[in-house]
Amino acid sequence: MKACFKTDGPRVKMYMNENAGWQETLNVQANEIPKLEKMLGEIITPFSIMNEDEIGSDIHFRQQLILQQQAMQQLNIDLEAQQKRLEYDNLQQAVYDIHSLCSQDILRERIKEVEKSYVELKCDFMKFLSTVL
Repeated sequence: MKACFKTDGPRVKMYMNENAGWQETLNVQANEIPKLEKMLGEIITPFSIMNEDEIGSDIHFRQQLILQQQAMQQLNIDLEAQQKRLEYDNLQQAVYDIHSLCSQDILRERIKEVEKSYVELKCDFMKFLSTVL
């Protein structure tokens, strides 16, 4: 019978590589947010003629970009903590660290949600910008 709950060397290294990939993806997306904010600032100026809905959307997108960046930063902090836990497991050869396994599953779900919300936000953002030009 194969032990699915083991945190042996190969599994820990796989998790560490998985997390490193997620961190790269989050960093790329987080680095796009200031560019999106800049685009919003260039299009929406104090002299722009906008209706009430567009003004509300401008405020909405500014807030959502900030919240998205905060979510990405927190997730990166949590990924780093998981990386340290996995490094410790690897050094100690901890074979059954259930906490690491559960944390990894939780991180997978969180990364899926953060990436999904980012893609949706960016798509809606670009649609909004195309309407105010």
